[in-house]
Amino acid sequence: MRVAPYNDPSIKVHFVYLSASEKVLLERVTRRQDHYMGAGMVKSQLEVLEIPGPEERDVLSVDVSASKDEVAAQALRLVRETMAEEIGRDAVKL
Repeated sequence: MRVAPYNDPSIKVHFVYLSASEKVLLERVTRRQDHYMGAGMVKSQLEVLEIPGPEERDVLSVDVSASKDEVAAQALRLVRETMAEEIGRDAVKL
């Protein structure tokens, strides 16, 4: 997905990274009923997770320890802010 702008510079690609501690993930997984993902899988999933670094400026990080509605609102706010910045930069180039 990151190569899309190479072929068309008008394409803007950003990723929303949902960040959570192991503790938060374990709490949520153990509350689930009849779900395939058990608590034992959390550790192995975190071990292979490649956390985005600060040099990856196309990643918007959202802490998911808040409620689902708060997380959604924060993610939407970050996306809107980023889009406004991108549009502003493009307007300056014109």
